[in-house]
Amino acid sequence: MNTRMLMRTLIACAILQYATLLAQETTGEVSPKVVNSGFQLFGGLGVPLGDFAKSDNGAANTGFGLGAQYTISPEGWGEFFNNAGIALSAAYTNNGTDFGALSGFGLELETGSYSNIWALGGLKATLPASETVSIDLALLLGAVFSSSPEVTATGSGVALSVSSGTATAFAVSFAGDVVLSKHFTFGLRYYDAKPKYTLTVEGSGPGVPLTSVTEEVEQSTSILMVCVGYLF
Repeated sequence: MNTRMLMRTLIACAILQYATLLAQETTGEVSPKVVNSGFQLFGGLGVPLGDFAKSDNGAANTGFGLGAQYTISPEGWGEFFNNAGIALSAAYTNNGTDFGALSGFGLELETGSYSNIWALGGLKATLPASETVSIDLALLLGAVFSSSPEVTATGSGVALSVSSGTATAFAVSFAGDVVLSKHFTFGLRYYDAKPKYTLTVEGSGPGVPLTSVTEEVEQSTSILMVCVGYLF
């Protein structure tokens, strides 16, 4: 993820709001708060990106995501922050896996899925486009609570298993929504983290006794959620 690009986007929003405030001071007009505050539910497809999607790395498939976000706009922030608020968000994403490369060895596979709970908070800005259309942008930071899939492969006298692991890691998210009639939302939410799992690999084969190895593995986890939602 290009964090510089995200910061530049929010800075550009702040500059735009500042220019609007200067114009209001010139005309003597003060616009009311327009930030889309309140409770939002959203859900949609969770598309894996980068290493998370590569067959020789995370091997994650497109899955699904569900979430909620609550935005408040403190009255004491002043005129400059008419378009800004504090957003608190929680989301769950689930991505199945495809370790098809192991099938080439004549092995029968059973694989689980990646599960992630994202707990985030940060700033949200609302940019009005018309009376019925606005754009919400949010930069959120927090933590992800992750679990990796269990994988088993058997066949031709070979037995291989990789345990499921759990991890907690720093997480960042960037969200952009188009809001229609102040209620219906259509947008993209990008999630990124690098959880470190402690995994145990066990294997045996013809003439090979059961062998077990435990090691720590860092898994880049990048997900783009294409979602729809409703703002109450």
